[in-house]
Amino acid sequence: MNKSSKPNYQALFVMGITFTGAGIAIGAGTGMPALMAGLTGMGIVLMAVGLTKRDQWPDKKNQDNDG
Repeated sequence: MNKSSKPNYQALFVMGITFTGAGIAIGAGTGMPALMAGLTGMGIVLMAVGLTKRDQWPDKKNQDNDG
C-alpha cells in the first residue's frame, strides 16, 4: 500500500455487518460454536473500527436531495 491511499472505513463497517450476520447464521445452522464466535467476533471488531473512524467516511457529494 502506498502512502497516499487510505482505508475505506465505511466499507469496513459494512463488512463487519456481513461477518456478524454470517457468523450467527452459519453457527446456528451448523451447530459449530467456534465458527460462530470467530466470524461474529471478527464482524464486531470490523464494525467497531469502522464506527470509530466515521469522520473519515467518504462524503456523499453526488447525492440528489429531491426530498
